[in-house]
Amino acid sequence: MRKILLYLSLMAFICAKEVVIDNAIGTLHLNISNKDVDRLVFPYKITYKVFSKEKDLILNVRGKELYVKFAPVLKKEVTTVKDSIVGTGKSIMLYSKAKPAEIFVVTSKKTYSLILHPKKQEATTIIFTESLANKKEKIIKDLNKDDEYLDLIVNKLIKPV
Repeated sequence: MRKILLYLSLMAFICAKEVVIDNAIGTLHLNISNKDVDRLVFPYKITYKVFSKEKDLILNVRGKELYVKFAPVLKKEVTTVKDSIVGTGKSIMLYSKAKPAEIFVVTSKKTYSLILHPKKQEATTIIFTESLANKKEKIIKDLNKDDEYLDLIVNKLIKPV
């Protein structure tokens, strides 16, 4: 039994879909599952999110992670009895009715503009990163703005050597 569970866990790990997006700029179009919960991981803590509530999108934030799910449409089955339509009491979940939705994710350092397209696919983890080159440019810009910090480095660390 343990071998079967280990095998199933390994297969789930191997089959899991993961996408990495480096240095996101502009509006991104992302294909996500129309019926499973997808996970978006950002490099910074999420401060808030903006989206249209009428799009039936369910969003949950946990630190740097945003969990996204398109809400299914509940269709009630009906039948005809003596020329009148009555409900059967059964309901069907329709996942194919989801429409693309735009969301803005505001983090402590950057705002992401995303358009989510519901697709018939497995759940996806999308990881947003910032490359080292981008961070280096940001550090240089920050250092150029802080003359007091540069003076401290030059006078205390470089000149004595």
